[in-house]
Amino acid sequence: MYSPYEKFSKTKFFKFVIYNDELPKNQNKPFLSLNKSKQHKIVILKMFIYVGLIIFYLSSFITIRIKN
Repeated sequence: MYSPYEKFSKTKFFKFVIYNDELPKNQNKPFLSLNKSKQHKIVILKMFIYVGLIIFYLSSFITIRIKN
């Protein structure tokens, strides 16, 4: 049966997640032993955290002006 994650997992952004998933030496890794949908959820969550941290860092350069 066709999985909705087959095409999604072949995109360039997620290549690093599944590039060595088929190798026998990597089958016991906790992240790679998860199914593809859980891997993608973890990667998307990390991406949102990193983007949030970058936005927070860049917003620290904005000065807040207080009117007297």
